[in-house]
This record gives sequence, C-alpha cells and structure tokens, in this order.
Amino acid sequence: IEFEYAKYGMTGLETAYAVLNTAIPGISTERCVELLAINPRKLFGMDAATINTGSKASLTLFNPARQWAVDEKDFKSKSSNSPFIGKQLTGKAIGIITKGKIILA
Repeated sequence: IEFEYAKYGMTGLETAYAVLNTAIPGISTERCVELLAINPRKLFGMDAATINTGSKASLTLFNPARQWAVDEKDFKSKSSNSPFIGKQLTGKAIGIITKGKIILA
C-alpha cells in the first residue's frame, strides 16, 4: 500500500542485502559490508565494529547465491509493506551470531 497508509511503514532491512546483491550483479562482499554496515555507523558517529580475540562477536550470516522470492508471510517486522513482495532476489541473510549464540532465520 502507499506509504502514508502503512501503519507500520515499510520493511527494508529484511531485503536490503538481497536487493543490493540482485540490483548490482557481481558486487563484492566487501562493498556490501561497506554500504550496509560500515558507512551507516560512520553516518551516525558510531565507533567501527571490531572482532577481537576473546570478545563476543555480532555477525550476520548470509548466502550470496541463494535465490528466493519475497513473501510477506516471512517478514519478522510488524510491517508487511514492501515493493519487493513477489520479486525473485539473489542473496539472503540466513542468521546471526550475537552474544555467543547462533540464531538461524
């Protein structure tokens, strides 16, 4: 639906990596990380994320080759509004590692 009528707005984070990976075939993993993780931290004045021996990491796990169709029933967000519903995308976040735990999507 139109954005102004969407009670919870529009979900974007759940498809961001796949849309970028699909829209720019051949984009490197390093460039995706820069665009989706490093640069936003810089914009908000946050310290760079680091991975250090002995520290618990926060990482996103993804499969860059996985092909999938966006289906609103799979959204975790309160919003189910997305311009990508029904679109075939390549690349999918499949889980996270946070606070020493692996959580798969």
